[in-house]
Amino acid sequence: MILSAGIFLLISIGIGYGALLLARPRPVLDCLVLSLPVGAGMLPIVILLMRAAHIPLDIGWLACFAAIGPVISVVTGRMPRGTTSKSRLATHAIVVTAAVLVTGMLHFGATRYPYLEDDDPWGHAAGAHYVALEKTACGADEATGRYLEPYPPYFTALMGMLHQTNPDLQGVLKFFNAVLIGISLLAAFHAFEAIGRNMALAAAGAIILGMLPAYMSHFIWSQTLAIPVFLIAVWAVATLEQEPGTGAWHRKQGFVLAAVLVWSATIVQPSTAVLFAIAFAIHAVIAALIGWRAQRSVPLAPVLAIVLGGTLSLVTWTCFILAYGWTKFAGALFLSSHVLGAGDTSEGIVYGVTDIVFAPLSSKIDQATGLGWLACVFVLVALVAFVIRWRARLTPGNAARTVVVAWLVFGLTGIEGNGLPVKLFPHRFWVLLAIPTAYLAAEGIVVIASLMRREAHRHAAAAVLTGGVVLTSFGPRLAVQHGIWPPGVGWSSNEELNTYIQLKDLLPAQSRVFALCSGDERLIGMNMDSRPWEKDVQRLEADLPALTGDRIASFMRAHEYEYVVLDGMCASRLGVASAEALVRSMSASSRFVPILQAPGIVVARIVP
Repeated sequence: MILSAGIFLLISIGIGYGALLLARPRPVLDCLVLSLPVGAGMLPIVILLMRAAHIPLDIGWLACFAAIGPVISVVTGRMPRGTTSKSRLATHAIVVTAAVLVTGMLHFGATRYPYLEDDDPWGHAAGAHYVALEKTACGADEATGRYLEPYPPYFTALMGMLHQTNPDLQGVLKFFNAVLIGISLLAAFHAFEAIGRNMALAAAGAIILGMLPAYMSHFIWSQTLAIPVFLIAVWAVATLEQEPGTGAWHRKQGFVLAAVLVWSATIVQPSTAVLFAIAFAIHAVIAALIGWRAQRSVPLAPVLAIVLGGTLSLVTWTCFILAYGWTKFAGALFLSSHVLGAGDTSEGIVYGVTDIVFAPLSSKIDQATGLGWLACVFVLVALVAFVIRWRARLTPGNAARTVVVAWLVFGLTGIEGNGLPVKLFPHRFWVLLAIPTAYLAAEGIVVIASLMRREAHRHAAAAVLTGGVVLTSFGPRLAVQHGIWPPGVGWSSNEELNTYIQLKDLLPAQSRVFALCSGDERLIGMNMDSRPWEKDVQRLEADLPALTGDRIASFMRAHEYEYVVLDGMCASRLGVASAEALVRSMSASSRFVPILQAPGIVVARIVP
C-alpha cells in the first residue's frame, strides 16, 4: 500500500505540476501542496481523454502523462522559484497534518470490519477489477457492477488502475477513498484562501470542514472524487477574480485551467454534477451582477471559464447518450428513480433547526447529517458581519465571498427539499451545505479574533475558537465514522458473510474463485479473482439448472479456476431442493474438496 500511495501521489503531483507549469513560478513547497489537489482534479479529464483516444487505462500510461509536465519543466528551466515564508510554512504544515489526521480517522473507521459496507462499494469493486484486468471502462455489463460506462467511470477507473499496483482491492478502495477526502481538505484550503484572501481563515476553514459531521464519510462511492475536484475548481475560478499583483491568473493558462476543472467537477458523479452545475451558475450570475453594478462590465475571465467548463461538460454527457442510447444511459444513471429526488435516501425527512445544528451520534452511512452548534454560531457571526459590510462585499474583487453566502442559502434550501414543491436529492445537499458552513464559520472566527488588539492575541483567539468548533463537532463525526457499518442487503445470513471473510483470510489475494450462482461482486470485494464478464462464464451460468459436477469441474479446469462457491444465491435461483442436488452431484464427482462450509454456503477446491 505504501508503494501504491507513492505512485498515486507522484502521478497526481506530476499532472498538477504540468497544469500549473505555465503559471507564475511558485516556491517549491507551495507548488507541491497545490499540485496535489490540482492533479487529483485533473484525473477525470485525463481518464476521459484516454478513453476517447482508446489508450488503455493502465497505470503505466497514466504515469507517462504525469511525467510530461516535470520533464518539460526541466528541459525549459521553468522550475519553482522563491522561498516560502515561515508563517506560510507553518500554515501548510497545520493543514497537511489536519488532512493526514482526517484521512487516518476515516481509514481506521473503514478498516474496523473486513468487508465493504452497504451495496455501492461492492459494485465499485467489481468495476475496478474489470478495469484493472481489461484496461478499459467500456464493454462492461451488469456483471461488472453498475459504475462503468455509460455511468461516469472516473472514480471506478482510478481505483482499477491503482488496483493494478496492489492485489488487495478491498484495501485499495478503503485507503484511497480516505486519501481523496484528505486531499479535498488541501483543495478546500486553497479555495478558501482564494475566496477570503486570508491564509489563517483558509486554514481554519479547512480544519473545520474536515470535522463537520455532514462532510464526507468513508463510504466508497464516486462522490468521494467529485468533492475535491469541485473545491479545486472553486479555487481556480476564485483566483481569476483577484486583482493583478495578488496572485491572479489573468493570462490564458489560468482561464483554461479553471474551465477544465469546472468541466471535470461536473462529470464525475450524476447528482453532484447537477448540484455543482447550479453552484457554478450561481457563481457566474453573482459575479456578473456585481461587476455590472460596480463598473458596468462583466468580469469575463471567471464567468467565461464557468460557461466554457459547463459547455464541455454538457458535450461530454451528450456524447455518452449518443454512444449508448438514452435507454441504457438513463438506466445506468438511475434517472427513472432519482429525477427530482424521487429515489433519494432522505426518506421524505424535512429537517428541523435542531437536526441542522446538533449532529446525531448515528446517521446514514452515505451522507451523515448535522453541523455542530458552535460552527453554526460562528456562521451567524459571519452573516451579521456580511450584512453590516454589504457595500464592501458587493465589489468585483469580493464576488466569491458573496457567492459563499448564496451557496449557504442554496444548501439549506436543498436539504429541505422534501418540504418544498420541487426537490433535487435533498440528502445529497448536506455535503454542499458543509462547504460554505466551514468557510463562513472560519470567517466568523476571524471577525471575533480581529477584536483583539495584538496580532499574537488574534492568532491565539482564532486557534482557540477553531479548536472549540472541532471539539463540538468531532464527537458525532467520530461516532458515525467509527461505527460498524453493515455489508449490504444481499447477504442471506451472518454465516454466509463470515464464510466469505474466512475465505479472504485463508486464500492469497487474487486467487481464482468461481461464483457458480453469480455473486461475483462479493468475491471480488473480498480480494478474489472472478471474471463474470467473460462470455463462457455467462453461458455456463445461464445453463445452471442442467449442470453436473463433472461439467463444472471441466469448465473450471479449462478456465484456470481453483475454487468454487455455492451460497444462498444458488437456493434463490434454483430452489433449495435443486441447489442441494447440485451439491450432491459435485460431491459424487469426487473432483471437489470442501475447504469451508456453513449453513447455506460451501467453498470447495477442485482436485488436481
